[in-house]
Amino acid sequence: TTEFSSMSILAGTFFANPVSMEGKVAVITGAASGIGLEFSRRCVISFGMHVVMADIDEHCLTREVDRLNNEINGTGRAIAARTDVRKRDHYVRLLDVAQRAS
Repeated sequence: TTEFSSMSILAGTFFANPVSMEGKVAVITGAASGIGLEFSRRCVISFGMHVVMADIDEHCLTREVDRLNNEINGTGRAIAARTDVRKRDHYVRLLDVAQRAS
């Protein structure tokens, strides 16, 4: 339980100062829905981060990226990257997209 407690404290400090996160890049898998989508939204809206949103469902992913970018006045901080996490070449492409986003 001590290890878990220290991890919780660390996680809480990671986003404690929104200014320190502004302009940073996050890569979030499962970003077309659920927790991944909500985390993507918070990173972009609350912290001013660039977010590479990765998901296997290209249709939903594109829709949510467009929706999020429209919500923040078309700044393009949300980037779609169709990704099948079971495929190595998709990870290589995802890394490339993330590096170009920074």
